[in-house]
Order: sequence, then C-alpha cells, then structure tokens
Amino acid sequence: MENTRAFSVIEDNGQPKGIMVNVSSDGGSGKMIGSNARPGSQEDLEYVAKFPLQQASFCLDKVMKLLRDASIGALGIEMDHDCLESARCAQAYVMLELKEYKQALFLSKLLLMDGATKKETSGLHHIMHKRRRATASMYGCEACCALGDAVGALKFLTGEKEEDAVIDRLAMDLAGIGTKSYLDVPTTVQSETKDRRKVRIKQAQAMVRTSASAATAAIGRLGTAKQLAVSAISLEESAGAPLCESNRTSPRKALLYCMLREGNNDGALAVLRSSR
Repeated sequence: MENTRAFSVIEDNGQPKGIMVNVSSDGGSGKMIGSNARPGSQEDLEYVAKFPLQQASFCLDKVMKLLRDASIGALGIEMDHDCLESARCAQAYVMLELKEYKQALFLSKLLLMDGATKKETSGLHHIMHKRRRATASMYGCEACCALGDAVGALKFLTGEKEEDAVIDRLAMDLAGIGTKSYLDVPTTVQSETKDRRKVRIKQAQAMVRTSASAATAAIGRLGTAKQLAVSAISLEESAGAPLCESNRTSPRKALLYCMLREGNNDGALAVLRSSR
C-alpha cells in the first residue's frame, strides 16, 4: 500500500465537480483535488489549468491503485514494476512541488527499499531503474532538508561514506549512463555523441554535489560545503553552462550561501562580479 487515503466529493450547486483526497502519510492535513469531469472535456482542461499539480497527483494515485488491483485481482496479472516505480517517482516530485515533504520522503524511501530487493536485470530497463533510484535519492535529500534533517539528507546521497566516488556513482546513475556503456563507447559512435554523454555526466555530478553542499552547509560544515559547491561550479562550466546564467545556477547559489554564512560578504560580492 502506498498509503491510506480519505476521499470526499466536491460539489458545485449540487453537482459533483471533483474529489478531495487526504494525501499526508502521517494523517496530516495535506489535501489533493482531482477533476471529476470527463477526461479531455473543456471542464476538465480548465480544471487542469487551475490545479495542474493536484490533478497530476490524483492521476498518479489512480495509476498506482490500478496496478495494485490488477496484480492481486482474480486475473492474477503480474505487477508492472517499471510502471509502478515510474509512477512513484513522478508522485514524489509532485509532492515536493506541493511542499508535501513527508509524503515525498515516504515515496523516496519506498522507491529505494523496493529497488534494493529488485532482481538485477540488464539493458535499458536496468539503466532506467538505477536512474529512478538515483532520482529518489535526490528527492529524499531535498525532502529531508525541508524537514530540517540535514544529516538524513546527506545520507541519501552518500550513505555512510562521504566520498567523491560514491557521489560520482550516484551521478552516473542519475545521468542514465551505465559506467560500462560510458567507458566502452563503440568506435562507430560519433564523437558528438560521446561529448553529449560527458556533458550529461558532468551536469549530473554538478547536481549531486550541489545537493550535498546544501545538506553539508545545513549541518554546519561550511568548509566542506564550499568545496562541494566550487567543484559543482567547475563541472557545470566544463559542461558548457552559459556564463550569462551562472549567477542563477544552483551551484553558485550554494557557494554564495556558504560565504554569506561565514560572513564573507566581500568574497560573495567578488563571486557575483566575476560571473557578469
């Protein structure tokens, strides 16, 4: 079970217009609204335009329920684990956007626990499975930070070992490029394709290091957090990030945050000026 939900119908002049769902895993107050109109109708499209995240969550809930019901029903259909994993991952993202951090954390942990017991496969399915697990680690880190658990957030990225190699493995999975497939590029593959792979990996490495910097800074280890942020900036720049966007990138913001926390206002100002 993903969760126990409570439902109530929303009415307008006596006509059902939607369904409200309690989505908080701890029985809290979070509410989700789903359109009761015919899918694709004008009313449905207007509803989606007003409440896109709520409708997305409602649809993903229905997907997960259908998958569970089909697998335990009379037909005994085998569970489509890839589809369920994808739905959970998407739902975790929606929960973060809606600031339902406890629910996002619950789903992230569920993805990682299920992934740990899943039988190893090969090929594209395996790469996508590892990518969803890496994404769940990033979502879990963000949810923990939002809930004030910086130590727990860092563990989502590094486990018990805070080493670059662990971060890089997570980044490789996040990029959707297996280590073997990256290192053993066929000679027939164009150099442009090789470069795109390298760019994706560097971007993923920058993302993971930025998240690790934020969690480490929240713990109070500003020196390590600065090192991670500087490394992320270097990776992002080598991946080809436009200089005009550098001030708006997460790695640079992470570095500025560390400097401001240290009281190094002049250093923070110099970073801003150097990237103009």
